[in-house]
Amino acid sequence: MNKVLVSRMNIEPSIRKGIRELFKIFKDRIRDIEWNKDLSSIVLEIILDKEDKTLKLLRRPQMVFELGKGAYRIEFKTSITLRKRLESYAVIIDLTGKERVIKTGRVPVEQALWTTVLGVNSLKCNCPDNIFNTIRALRGLREINRELARIVDYAGVFDKYSICKHTLYALGLGIGIHGVKPYIKHIDAIWAQIISLGVYYYTTRGKKLSKETRVSLNKYIRELLEKHNLLK
Repeated sequence: MNKVLVSRMNIEPSIRKGIRELFKIFKDRIRDIEWNKDLSSIVLEIILDKEDKTLKLLRRPQMVFELGKGAYRIEFKTSITLRKRLESYAVIIDLTGKERVIKTGRVPVEQALWTTVLGVNSLKCNCPDNIFNTIRALRGLREINRELARIVDYAGVFDKYSICKHTLYALGLGIGIHGVKPYIKHIDAIWAQIISLGVYYYTTRGKKLSKETRVSLNKYIRELLEKHNLLK
């Protein structure tokens, strides 16, 4: 399928609107289930932090490609590339008259762009935060229910629908242009991961989940993912 380059300037208002709508959904969902106040506060902290970072991406140089209806690829120039020059090579003549190949710039090509893809059945990015968040979310989910975490890990749910500011931006882009309905599965999968991240940070602060909270979260997340057949 041929990719179509989309003018970001033309769709920027839609992206901003979509990001706001996405994070409003997350904020409203904090009230969906019963959990303790401290955990709820941590989840809200995560949401607000990621909303701020996602909106700041509107200022980041990027290229948006439309892969198909509702599917996009975004190439973000990394922050390190903005601070330093991209790594390249040049051939020079040294003082002895011999040719030498020298490296110019400081940033390797593989660190110059983060590529994010919003697909019909996936939401992925190759940035480091994406990997770290997946690992942390799985650890948090193990605190809720080890068996559910094993199933989620085996099914690759948090790999197919991964979370970082770039994927949240891409999801906001899709929502801003096409509305919420085509991306309910993406939103639910990301929400399950946000809850799991909240639990991870909650437990790393030396707190323990009560049995009632574990049971409630296990039931909620399992139903959320089973609704979209994501555990198979």
